[in-house]
Amino acid sequence: MSGKRGCMRVFDSFDLAGPRCQPIVTVAVPSLNQGGFLDATLRSIFSQPVPVEVMLADGGSTDDTSRVIARWQHRFTWWRSAPDKGQAAGINEAIARGRAPYVCWMNSDDLFLPGGLAALLQTLEAKPGTAVAHGGCRLIDESGDLIGLLRGKVVSARSLSRSPVIPQPASLIRREAWNKVKGLKEDLHLSLDYDLWWRLYRFRLSVYQNRFRGRSRALSSRRKVVQKTARDVRRGKIGGVQPLWFAADVLAHKGAIFN
Repeated sequence: MSGKRGCMRVFDSFDLAGPRCQPIVTVAVPSLNQGGFLDATLRSIFSQPVPVEVMLADGGSTDDTSRVIARWQHRFTWWRSAPDKGQAAGINEAIARGRAPYVCWMNSDDLFLPGGLAALLQTLEAKPGTAVAHGGCRLIDESGDLIGLLRGKVVSARSLSRSPVIPQPASLIRREAWNKVKGLKEDLHLSLDYDLWWRLYRFRLSVYQNRFRGRSRALSSRRKVVQKTARDVRRGKIGGVQPLWFAADVLAHKGAIFN
């Protein structure tokens, strides 16, 4: 379903003449039974001073997600709620339906900080040769309380092999680069973003580090992410990862603080 919206004006620091009516950023929102968080996620996206087209790919939720969708559907450019092939497939489908020159996805329990997306966009528009801009994340619990920080780092083969240096909720990708690496691998479910950063890096696509731009909920599923990523590495789905990454990641999560 498409929703008609008036022009949104980009905030002054973009130094652009006049309002932009066309969307600049495609935001994919994959969701499955996250109705308790989805409303806050959408509010954080639509409050950004950036013309966005929001594509919601819901995997057939059975909780109160349908009520949240009903409240926001007039703002969506496209949405659907039906069983799908998983998170990566939903994100790829949503981004493919968009037309904006920059893309990102926001999980249905994560949030943009105020002005975060605009700052990432400003970076990419000022650096035409850069494929990805990223910042850091404030880690919050289910109640929204701050429990730690996940800082973005300079991307290199060494840094990628030691830790997931790009916090996904605080990243923005040029669509041209996304298309070049053909989006996410749909057979990956928990390590899909980490694999994407490696493939972008191997294409020698430039990445720019920024400041804190998002919030990510550090839920109990984090340990499963580490374990699943380890299995994917062993099966050869993701390359270039050293055992040190797993030790550092687990220790950082146990302390619930990232310095």
